[in-house]
Amino acid sequence: MVNTDRPRLTTLSAAIVPALFLLGCGSGSSSEDTTGTTNKVVGTAADGYLSGATVCLDTNRNQKCDSDEPTAQTGAGGTFSLDVPDDIDANAYSIVVDVVAGTIDEDTGQPIVNPYILSAPAGKPGFVSPLTTAVQAAIERNPVLTSEEAEAQVKGQIGAGSDTSLFEDYVAAKKDTSNESAADYERLHKVAQVTAKVMAENQDAITTAASDAGLDIEQVYQDLLALVLDAVLDQLDESAQVVDDSGDSFDIDTTEVTVADTTNIEEDLEEAANATSFTAVPVETVLASKANWVWSEREEWDGVSYDYYEYGEVGFDSETGNLAETLWEYNADTNAWENWTEDGIRLILTSNGWEHFSDNVSAWSVTFNDDGSASVSLGSNADNLKLTAAQLDVSGKKMQSFMQGKETGLFGTKVPADAVFADDSIAYRVNWIANEDSYELDSWTDCDDPSVYNGNCNVLWGHSTSGPATSFEELIFPDETTADSSYHYAHIGDELGARFIDDGRVQITDAANGNEVSYGSWSYQTVHGTKLMMVNVPDRFSSRLWEDEGQLFLAVQDGYVRQGEFTAAGEIAFDDDYWFNETAMDSLLSQFNFSL
Repeated sequence: MVNTDRPRLTTLSAAIVPALFLLGCGSGSSSEDTTGTTNKVVGTAADGYLSGATVCLDTNRNQKCDSDEPTAQTGAGGTFSLDVPDDIDANAYSIVVDVVAGTIDEDTGQPIVNPYILSAPAGKPGFVSPLTTAVQAAIERNPVLTSEEAEAQVKGQIGAGSDTSLFEDYVAAKKDTSNESAADYERLHKVAQVTAKVMAENQDAITTAASDAGLDIEQVYQDLLALVLDAVLDQLDESAQVVDDSGDSFDIDTTEVTVADTTNIEEDLEEAANATSFTAVPVETVLASKANWVWSEREEWDGVSYDYYEYGEVGFDSETGNLAETLWEYNADTNAWENWTEDGIRLILTSNGWEHFSDNVSAWSVTFNDDGSASVSLGSNADNLKLTAAQLDVSGKKMQSFMQGKETGLFGTKVPADAVFADDSIAYRVNWIANEDSYELDSWTDCDDPSVYNGNCNVLWGHSTSGPATSFEELIFPDETTADSSYHYAHIGDELGARFIDDGRVQITDAANGNEVSYGSWSYQTVHGTKLMMVNVPDRFSSRLWEDEGQLFLAVQDGYVRQGEFTAAGEIAFDDDYWFNETAMDSLLSQFNFSL
């Protein structure tokens, strides 16, 4: 039987549509008028409320509280008040909270043992917590993001509800019986506790490793903090999952967190410094000189690995006003890069139902904006995406340092460890941000007979029919006992099978790990009059899902149940890892060696 759950190769266009470090404790209070004529900034710091921490307005942007900066101590309930000179615009600078050893965490009433740093973005002083620190860290790594966009990224990573704000005092909000989101804020508080623990333990380990390596801690201070925040951002999904898996038995004292490997501390610090050194660049400038994305993936089928490598050059066609893209894929048989053309379609849910849009970005129009961003339309009248960019000169820097992401990591293993970029090489961060909630179904045709499925091999098998499901009911097992029997799985990722149980759970079987069983959840949601099945799976599987850029959902479209991904408005619709200018891309290709 042919498995029609298998998707086609991912391209830039096929994935586009649809971070973080400093900590604190909370209050939803906002600052007093913080224009350039005011002299007070008030707020609250929390993991739980933090008493005895040092707070400052970071006017020199060095992520520490210096003697010449507006500074105060937090009191009971984590509250603070900064006196800011009239000639300083408090909205222009972030808040830093130095949680020193001995600071009291009012969650436990005990003093902090391992110190850590919290922060909040400029203009957001009211509540400083581990979660606002994550937002600020995302901005430091991607300086073209607004605080709202960075918040959306963090909320997406931790699965925060749409009615919650990371700048709200979760300690107070969870106790407010009139707040319909009180339970969501209680969860945020727990996620913040885990995040604070990740931060504190990693700061201790990384500082110790740097000291043991003979490094001047004062000199590498900012790089050290950046590396700590890298660990925090890397574990955001995991931190949220720990809370969800623990349920009512959650206990921060017994919760274990991952500490970064510090074996190569000097190299790690250099990479952390690179990640926080990008500067904004107009999208028009990037597209005018053309930029290149890289994609690679390993798929496992019946114990056999299949590796795929692609790259694409993206520019702007001034005659059509559209994007222009040229695509290459690696042919291992001929040891050559071969040109190919994208001719697929994508299905996006609109008020008119499921509409077809071209996968070929040459059909996507671009409007350049005065703020350096660009608006991208996939063919409808709406501006579906906001495009922003930042850049870094990577001349002489190690290639593998910029090839460690989800899309680029496998490609990076095919260049020598000591290979460096040529002079005039530039790396870009390119953000494709959804302007509205996006529900997208993928479409592919690499099955025996796509016409059987109305031209789209994106279908799921139903257990009751042992064939392609035509309704949600055909997917749903009446109970877990039935699900434990030998019925067919709906395949949702690389060696990941799903069984949807009537009680709202999803049983995930991991064939890559001895058929280990885990659980997620599902629920119905109606969007534009269309019934969808929204699916949540454990975060550790997110990179293996075929719909891996947003939340998985299922929909009945054109007679069959198909899988897609949801991206909330304001979230990055597709993470391309790094893009590269022509010089940098030529360097990569010259070093690419499939035999490595």
